[in-house]
Amino acid sequence: MNHPFGDYLLNLERPARYIGGEFNAVRKPLDKVVLHIGLLYPEIYEIGMSNLGLKIIYHIFNSHPDVYAERIFLPWIDAIEYMREREIPLFTLESYTPVRNLDMLGISLHTELNYTNLLLALDLSHIPLLREERINGKYPLVVVGGPSSFNPLPLEPFVDFFVVGEGEGVVKKLIPYLLDYKRGRLSVNEFYSEIAKLEGIYIPEVSKKLKRAVAYFNTEDFPVDQIVPTTEIVHHRYVVEVMRGCTRGCRFCQGGFNYRPLRLREPEEVLKIVNDGLSKTGFDEVGLLAFSISDYPYLSELIRAFKERFENTHISLPSLPIDSLDESLLVEFEELRRFGITLAPEVASEKLRKVINKNVPLESIFKTLDIALKFNFRHVKLYLMIGVPGETAEDLEEMVKFLKELSIRYRKIEFKASISPFVPRPHTPFQFARQETPDEIYSKIDYLRKSTKSLRNFTLTFHDPKMSLIEGIFGRGDSALSSVLLDAYKEGAIFDSRSEFFDYNKYLKAFEKNGIDPFAYTRRRDPSEQLPWEIIDTGVYPKYLRNEFSKSQEITYTADCMARGCQGCGVWIKEGYELCKTGIKKVERVQLSGGPIQEKIPAKTSGYLLTYKVREMSRFISQRDLTKVIVNMLRVCGVKLKYSQGYVPHPRISMPNPLPLGVESEEEYFYFEAETIESFKDLISRLNLRTIPGLEFLSIIPVDKKPDWSRFSIARFKLEKDGESEEFTVDLSQNSLYKVLKERFGIDRSELNSVRIKKVAVLK
Repeated sequence: MNHPFGDYLLNLERPARYIGGEFNAVRKPLDKVVLHIGLLYPEIYEIGMSNLGLKIIYHIFNSHPDVYAERIFLPWIDAIEYMREREIPLFTLESYTPVRNLDMLGISLHTELNYTNLLLALDLSHIPLLREERINGKYPLVVVGGPSSFNPLPLEPFVDFFVVGEGEGVVKKLIPYLLDYKRGRLSVNEFYSEIAKLEGIYIPEVSKKLKRAVAYFNTEDFPVDQIVPTTEIVHHRYVVEVMRGCTRGCRFCQGGFNYRPLRLREPEEVLKIVNDGLSKTGFDEVGLLAFSISDYPYLSELIRAFKERFENTHISLPSLPIDSLDESLLVEFEELRRFGITLAPEVASEKLRKVINKNVPLESIFKTLDIALKFNFRHVKLYLMIGVPGETAEDLEEMVKFLKELSIRYRKIEFKASISPFVPRPHTPFQFARQETPDEIYSKIDYLRKSTKSLRNFTLTFHDPKMSLIEGIFGRGDSALSSVLLDAYKEGAIFDSRSEFFDYNKYLKAFEKNGIDPFAYTRRRDPSEQLPWEIIDTGVYPKYLRNEFSKSQEITYTADCMARGCQGCGVWIKEGYELCKTGIKKVERVQLSGGPIQEKIPAKTSGYLLTYKVREMSRFISQRDLTKVIVNMLRVCGVKLKYSQGYVPHPRISMPNPLPLGVESEEEYFYFEAETIESFKDLISRLNLRTIPGLEFLSIIPVDKKPDWSRFSIARFKLEKDGESEEFTVDLSQNSLYKVLKERFGIDRSELNSVRIKKVAVLK
């Protein structure tokens, strides 16, 4: 299968972003499926591949035999320029199919600052940006989901329909209608008429009111066999969601209200998913995900059982809630101490804590930091907000006083405080609040900087108030803003969630061109006002949100459901969610069996030398990344690797000089030590059954010790250029291949895409 970029991949930063073919990626013959869709995360590979929602929807679609869902990510700037220059359309990662040839394009949007990336994706796909321009053409249906779909209005002219809420709650119901539409059993109008009846489907200019989709957290919908990336991603690990939803009721938090009710995975279910997942992916790190991991009631028991069952497997948490963990865990498992601690007090004054309903007294912060000092934690992140409703100069003084007290009281801790402007969000109690102007926020930032500059163990960072302003405008926007968005994109606005790309002036020009006052969208709303986005029913009663806004002005708390039982926020108690009926305090604690505990008896270690080939697409994977892939594959094939001793153990592996990127090889070596190997005789055949394109395993032999890699440094290479070939020898311990190519053949690294290089032999 020829890649759209060809050998130009070598000129691109991290070419493995674009090649696909990863371990566990789904491959289906295109002529055997009815419905061919693409799932786009509008960011680069490393960010998009870390998103659990994408993994879940990918799994559900591909579980249907007549459906093939492929992944799509945005290319980076260097690739975008090449695609535009050569008129190469955006393509899928599995089969390199042009996006414009698909039946449906599903896009997950998580921030308003990625709205221009949606337009970029359509543009790169050679698909008209406006829905009305796609009506008479053969283009894929453009569907948007994710958190941003809770206010679809600014995106209406670009999107055919929206999936609002939790995707797994609606995708299964949507598939039959998509198949009937593709097979011609439903006309366009019939298709929209039918899907409009589904919970969670919003169709522009058709839907008047809809209820968002809610999933029941079924294990069957969870992607156990997650894709193993061929290049490092932001969260390079296996992930499992242990809890969804949050009941703390922070009045500024959109996710806390939109993803109710609270749902838990039982600890044994989590452990089973992890066990099955590790056996299918070979990861040695597992991330436990939750909106607020400290609220998961079985966390200490789960961690202890995890460490007993999964030897040499690291556990990863969004942050370590040491104040809610059994301290004995920190004594027993030193590995937990490698985590950073993240605290989110948001504000410092008691008044503002009541205003935002963040009932976290400063004493609890100090208690957490006392434990941190006791166990030698040295790095703490703090998240704070400024510009919240009702904030005064006295509240900012309280924040400065708080930071100074932390600095003096905990001199041995390095603090990083991230301070962000408050952004009112739709479907929250603060959807009625005013958003402060950038000038007001800059004034507060200036005060905080000057007041804290003497703090030696503090680093303060501030989110750009202009970026926050754009988030707030589009977050509480209406359909009139679509023209602003389109013109901002035409001005060159892309990747706006990145400070190095965001350009406020591009948006100002777009607002001015359309005669729209941006600050009309940041004003205070009257609670009696009908809000544009209330066409979406999130399940939380509008009256409850208005009452919460009133309580913020009265400066009073609302209790957390997990501590005090149901507070009557929405329809959940009527729908049979047990936690809404009982309150989590009444859920019985669990006793988890650790399973068969591995005896800590030193095993007789055997070393093995693995030989393999690198060809085709695998040559675009760096040696470091390829090593990780091989380690994962060994684990999946039943190899129990030997690990080093120490704070964070690592597998005992070794390789000779790394193969340069873009070079093929007939003979590469990989040494590893293993305690046990299941069925050694057919290990090579099992590896090759699971391998990625271009990586072929040749042989494996036991060895007494790690090879002397200096004996493997002299290699013979073959250079092919303009139909001619020449062989040459390089001592890689003395020279780099790139240096020899430059000096002997006059070939610069930037010209490698015009030649083909293969290592044909190692002269041992």
